[in-house]
Amino acid sequence: MLRVDTFDEAIAIENSNPYGNAACIYTSVGQHSEYFLKRVSAAMLGVNIGVPVPREPFSFGGMNDSSFAASDITGDGAM
Repeated sequence: MLRVDTFDEAIAIENSNPYGNAACIYTSVGQHSEYFLKRVSAAMLGVNIGVPVPREPFSFGGMNDSSFAASDITGDGAM
């Protein structure tokens, strides 16, 4: 956990990570969640809930430099 002075500083730290698997926010303010969702660069986003963790039989493409296996887990991509 890191303490920051502003919401934008926290988003900048998250977005500076070369990977983009997941991020979540816990808030009671709807505008904060909308602001977060529009600005964070991650594939799985959660609001007031953790994000699912991919398991071994499933691929996960993520975003940015994050990638594991093929990103399409449906149809021919699942074979």
